[in-house]
Amino acid sequence: MIVSNELQAYLDQHLSAVSTQLKYIERQTYLNELQPHMVSGLHQGLFLKMLVHLKSAKNVLEIGTFTGFSAMAMAEALPEDGRLVTIEKDVEMAAKAQANFNKSSQSYKINLRVGDAIDLLDEILDSTYFDLVFIDADKAKNLEYYQTILPRVLSGSLILIDNVLWKGKVMDAKVNDKTTQFFRELNDTIAADERVVACILPIRDGMWFIQKK
Repeated sequence: MIVSNELQAYLDQHLSAVSTQLKYIERQTYLNELQPHMVSGLHQGLFLKMLVHLKSAKNVLEIGTFTGFSAMAMAEALPEDGRLVTIEKDVEMAAKAQANFNKSSQSYKINLRVGDAIDLLDEILDSTYFDLVFIDADKAKNLEYYQTILPRVLSGSLILIDNVLWKGKVMDAKVNDKTTQFFRELNDTIAADERVVACILPIRDGMWFIQKK
C-alpha cells in the first residue's frame, strides 16, 4: 500500500462504527486467506458505503468479490429495493463470499455471479443501468472493464477502480513489470478521457474516482 501500515491502522481506528457483519468478514479474511490484504478494509469499506448513500444509488455493480466485504458494505447503504451485482471468477472464493452474504440481513440485495467478468458484462449491462461501479479484480483487464462499462452507464454515474497507484510503482521509472505498465496505461487513458471527470484518491493503494459527464 502507498499508505503505511501504521497510518492505515490509525485511519481504521478513527472512523464511525461499522456493522458487526463487516467486522466479522474482515476478521475471518485475515484469519483464513493467504492474501488477506486484498480485502477492502474498514476505512475503504465505509467510504464505499457512504458513496452509495450519497449517490442515492439503487443499482451497484462490483467486479471482484473476494470474501464479500466491499459488496456487503455497499449493500448496507442500498435502499430496500436496491440491488448489487458482484462478479467473482474464483469458484471457491465465490462460495466463501456467498456464505458470508447468507449470514447477513442484506443478502437479498446481493446477486453473486460466478465467472469471468468479460464474459458476463454484456448480459449484465444490457439488463440494468448502474449508478455506481466498483472494479477490484484482474488488474490486466482493468482498462477493458473501463472501456466496456463507461459507454453503458448514464451521465452522472460513478466508476471506482482500486489499486491504481500499485504500491507507488506507477511513479517509479525503474519499475517496468507488466502489471505496473497496465496501470500506467489505465491511468494515462482515464486522465485524458474527455467523457469523464476523474481524479485518483490516495486511499490505501490508490483509487480512481470517475464520474461520467
